[in-house]
Amino acid sequence: MIGRFLPGVTLVAPPLAGALGMKWSTFLALTGAGSALFGAVIVGAGMLLHEQIDVVLRQLEIFGWEALGILAALLALYIGWRWWRRRIALAVGIPRIDVPELRALMEAGEAIDLIDVRGRNAGQLDPRRIPGAVVMHLDEIEAGKFVAARDRQIIVYCSCPNEASAAKAVQLLHGHGYLRARPLRGGLDAWMAADRPATSAGRPLIPESVKVENI
Repeated sequence: MIGRFLPGVTLVAPPLAGALGMKWSTFLALTGAGSALFGAVIVGAGMLLHEQIDVVLRQLEIFGWEALGILAALLALYIGWRWWRRRIALAVGIPRIDVPELRALMEAGEAIDLIDVRGRNAGQLDPRRIPGAVVMHLDEIEAGKFVAARDRQIIVYCSCPNEASAAKAVQLLHGHGYLRARPLRGGLDAWMAADRPATSAGRPLIPESVKVENI
């Protein structure tokens, strides 16, 4: 009877009733009673709130499309907020590598691919890069333009909060089979804060092995 008040319940109620062995006559009676109750609640709410509803309708008549535009803008803001929260949640869940760990790998002569995904505008405003990094953009990574051995260590960095762009790039790389890709915690800012060297010279788009010793 209360299925109409709970989203999704009406989809599972018929098969659940059949699984429980409920008679079809009983099911129809309960469904009818629930529909009547739902309709009564809607009508009752309209009767109780008719003055408020009239006020809202009059305001819509006064403001017209402006009111609809405001509602659409609020809805767009809400959707954008939800999207950003989801992106941050996904980014936070990806394991990071810290600057000291990356430095240790470099000093050990490990073969590493470094990818700068700060974006075109950020790269123009701040041309500094971690030595050996190749500049790529998310659309290029998504298109599969990054080519390397599948078992390579790949470190991706950006300059955005929570390493969001780097985490997105790592997700794309994982989808292409590069399961050892990780974002650099803190990105370029953390690298510079640790007094590590930087360069403004780029690498070819398709990277070779990166072996940095005694930088």
